[in-house]
Amino acid sequence: DGRSWEPFAQARPIFRQPNGASQLHLTIPPGLRPWLRLTVDDQRSPPIPFTGAIVHAAAETTLTEFLPVTIAERHENPGSTRLTLNLGAAHLDVANLLIETSEPLFTRTVTLAVPQVLEDSIREQTVAHGTIYRVAVEGQSAVANLTVPLETQVRSRELLLLIQFHVCPL
Repeated sequence: DGRSWEPFAQARPIFRQPNGASQLHLTIPPGLRPWLRLTVDDQRSPPIPFTGAIVHAAAETTLTEFLPVTIAERHENPGSTRLTLNLGAAHLDVANLLIETSEPLFTRTVTLAVPQVLEDSIREQTVAHGTIYRVAVEGQSAVANLTVPLETQVRSRELLLLIQFHVCPL
């Protein structure tokens, strides 16, 4: 009615870091709403300029199945970790990869690749990039993005995950 407002999210940080980590999306529960209001509280930082907002309608959901992935190999290098993930089968349509970690505060750049056979060699073909993070602001619930969108068919049983470490003040 434009007068009574039902809160969907409160105390949710909105941010964009130079390394690519960001939290710019707010999820709104499904329903018909002719009015939508966003109130930004800048009490913990200087006001930021907003140049626009986009409301995305939810797409029709399709049947989703969560499949466990095992770590087949792990290689630690200075500044990065390389994991070979066993998907359990080839030719899977993978929507995204959810990464599990108990770390309370971090940000990492990740790359997903698949092995590609070319004549007499095997190379890696990058299929996705992303940033994963978990950020806690004092007095508020933690905000996290541990999902890397993929939206492609992975023809191999293996998916390569490269996790880059970088020191960035949060």
